[in-house]
Amino acid sequence: MWGRQSSRMAGLLSGVLLSGMLLLLPVTAAMAAVQVEVNGQALSSDVPPAKIGGRIMVPLRGIFEALGAKVDWNAASRTIIANRDTTNVQLIIGNPRATVSGKTVVLDTPAMIIRGATMVPVRFVSEAMGAEVKWIDTTQTVSITTDKKYAASSFTVPNGTVIPVKLDKTISSAVNNVGDVVSATVSSIKEGDAEFPLGTHLTGVVQAVQRKAIGQPGMVDVAFTEAKLPDGRTVKIAGSIVSLDAASVTKSSDGRLTAVDKTGSERLKFIAIGAGAGLLIGKLTKSNTTTSGLLGAAAGYLYSEINKTQAADVTVAAGTAFGVRLDNALTYNAGLVFVDARMNYLRSASTSAKTTL
Repeated sequence: MWGRQSSRMAGLLSGVLLSGMLLLLPVTAAMAAVQVEVNGQALSSDVPPAKIGGRIMVPLRGIFEALGAKVDWNAASRTIIANRDTTNVQLIIGNPRATVSGKTVVLDTPAMIIRGATMVPVRFVSEAMGAEVKWIDTTQTVSITTDKKYAASSFTVPNGTVIPVKLDKTISSAVNNVGDVVSATVSSIKEGDAEFPLGTHLTGVVQAVQRKAIGQPGMVDVAFTEAKLPDGRTVKIAGSIVSLDAASVTKSSDGRLTAVDKTGSERLKFIAIGAGAGLLIGKLTKSNTTTSGLLGAAAGYLYSEINKTQAADVTVAAGTAFGVRLDNALTYNAGLVFVDARMNYLRSASTSAKTTL
């Protein structure tokens, strides 16, 4: 009899000790590797997220405030009380039972204290507050969205698509050097009328520069490598400049701007020749006339056709409009509001084209 009681007591004591150890669990390197993002922004806290019993635990004040909730602490009952709009959430330290607006919910892992910080299960708390929670295994990240405009949805842009942009800062073959960063704003009036959200900037790097010389026009070669979205996220791209004239760009049946040359076999550059030196002009024919708004490097510099007095440095002023051709298809996560707006725009353009035909 005493043996059985001793065994029960030992088991109970072991459970208490385990609970105590859990409440005072130190933060390890593995725990610190877990990331939590709310609406695309990293959750800021003195204590990093921790993975315990297969559940991600986060500091309560940081997560509740990020979710727009007001938090209160009842020291006597060791109860966490959070309110957002009409939602009320209550958790007790060490107790697997919680309540959401009066309804009891059983948690796999209860709220606990780690290194002096009160930690709560991130999925339960987020979903209780009406947020969407996703686990990204490749980056060990918990992604939380509280608003539809932040929710991610995969969006694909085909190879050869042309994105109209306006140059943010003047570039010139007389001033710029290889490696200089170039930025252009995606031309968009309302959400959905371009391949990226309103306010997106495309950034690139100067690949080559040619200063003006006798019989040699000024030239700047730019390759675009990244799209910076309004929410701060970046998307890797492979883009080259293209003219927006009818000979270079067409509109597809679904309303997208598409390069006539989708393969990228002819790389275009900024070049200045003739009385309009400083403007965007194109490759030369034997009759010494331009054929487009930009120079095709594959055609070569026909120096024999250039009057020595015409050579000048090219200067592309801020605000100049041109296109960036995507040399590879890309897929990125965009907000649902943007994706919906873009799909509606393309459907509308497609319907309009069919009606016209």
